[in-house]
Amino acid sequence: MSMLSVAPVGAAIPSLVDEVSGISGASAASGPSKASFGEAFEKALVNSVNTVKHGEKAMLEGLQGRLGNQEVVNAVLAAENTLQTVVAIRDRAVNAYQEVMRMPI
Repeated sequence: MSMLSVAPVGAAIPSLVDEVSGISGASAASGPSKASFGEAFEKALVNSVNTVKHGEKAMLEGLQGRLGNQEVVNAVLAAENTLQTVVAIRDRAVNAYQEVMRMPI
């Protein structure tokens, strides 16, 4: 049986929080920051996609008998949690956009 390394559930989100917390208006004006919000967001999205792909790969290897049940369950749960987080962030962004569009000019 091969062992796949499974990222912890929701691993992409803490890295986004760590990167974004280093960004502030004052630090951006006084010197270069670690990463822009766009770069941090892009990195989190790439990590999310990789987590979902890893879950799918683990599922296929489990069906072929090359991976244990526990590893498959862990990978699929990590992928499911990541997908739920991404959907929640998308919903918040859509709601914020709708609120802005409702504002009077």
